[in-house]
Formats: sequence, structure tokens, C-alpha cells
Amino acid sequence: MQDKLEILCKQIQMPEDMKSYFETGKLERIIGNKTHDSYHFLIELETNLAIPIYEDFLNRLKDSFPMFKKIKVTFHTRNQEETLLKNYYQYFIDHLSKKEPFLQMFREVPISLEEGTLTLEVGNLAEKMKLESNVSKLMKDLESVGYYISDIQVIINEQEHQKLQEEIEKSLKEDAEKVKEKVKEQAFQPIILGGEIKGNIGQIKDLFAEENNVTVEVQVFGEIDWKEISGRPESNVIK
Repeated sequence: MQDKLEILCKQIQMPEDMKSYFETGKLERIIGNKTHDSYHFLIELETNLAIPIYEDFLNRLKDSFPMFKKIKVTFHTRNQEETLLKNYYQYFIDHLSKKEPFLQMFREVPISLEEGTLTLEVGNLAEKMKLESNVSKLMKDLESVGYYISDIQVIINEQEHQKLQEEIEKSLKEDAEKVKEKVKEQAFQPIILGGEIKGNIGQIKDLFAEENNVTVEVQVFGEIDWKEISGRPESNVIK
């Protein structure tokens, strides 16, 4: 381990079992701002750290220098561990989702890295546009843990897109069938206003006085013009 990195490891009280991950590493440089309250540590390692080791190192560094407002670490790796790439992708998506919760929907998308280009597969154009708006942040985060990303491409997975379209069409068809059934049920409505007569029905042959509950069954064969005459309705039927 390089002397400068070894001194840093002692300052942050790094445990012995953790030092093996930094054995062939070196502290390249430390960049401070003009006010000397923010520092950026650049460290070279053989390969990418596992996420628990990365978090432990970062926390120890911040705890050891509480006088600094901001501490940032960038790892440069000689060899990239692709088996950890998916874990780091999900790790940074989780962090970005704290400010933009909709990003959580992209946590399980298929990813691949080839010749410096990271490819992310989504299901449709709307998802593609949402994820593309966060590509630059994601690239910087992955570069900070030792992945050399020259470009991130978001592509539409045609199989997933087709599957989504079929699900939408199926849902629309089911909704249309439900509407048709409802229309059939409501097609015949013999009662226009009021409700169905329940109980025993007694027919009135002659009506000589006012009654409270009288139902008149008629067949309309013209236009009805209702007029108020002495407070009572009168019906004039025009044939």
C-alpha cells in the first residue's frame, strides 16, 4: 500500500480485514476548494469495491473529518468488476429516487456494459424519455466508483413493448364488453319516471274525489302539453 494511502487508512481507523481491498492502491491526490471546507479524494484501486466496503470507507472518511462541509471520493480502477455493476446501478437509482421517486420503476431494468457504453432497456417511449433525463447524474455516480462510462444508451425492449401493448388492448376489450353488457341491461326501461308498483293493485272504476295514491297507465300517441289550471294539471293531447 502506498504511504499516503496508508496514512489515510490510519486516520480513518480502517480495520485490518478491510485493508486488503486497498493493498495495491494509492492516493493519487486530494483536491480542495478555495475556502478549504470541501475536499475531493482521488484513489486508485485494483478493482471496484463491494458496496458495503465502499459505504464503510465513505462513512469513516466523513466521520474522521467533521470540519469539512463536503467530502467526495472518486475511485479509479485498473480492472472493472462487471458483476458488481448491476448492484451499483441499483444503489444509485435508490439514491436518485429519494428526490425523484418515479426512478424506482427503473431499478430492475436489464443493463449491459460493452466498450464503455452502458445500455439500459425500458418498455416504452415514455419510460425512455424519463430515464434519459437522469443519464448524466447516473454516469457521474458510476464513474465515481470506478466504472469508465463513455455513454449511456436507453433503448426500448421490443418484446416488453409488445407485451405492454397486448395488455392494454386486452384491458380495453374487457372494458368494452362490460359497457356492452351494461347497455343491454339498461336497454329496456318501461318506467320513465317514478318507480315500480309493489304490493296489491286495486283498480278504480270511477274517480269522483281526490286520492293520494292513484296511478294512471296510459299510452302516449301524441305530444302532451301540460298546463296549470286552478292549481291542477290538465292534459291536452294533440293527435
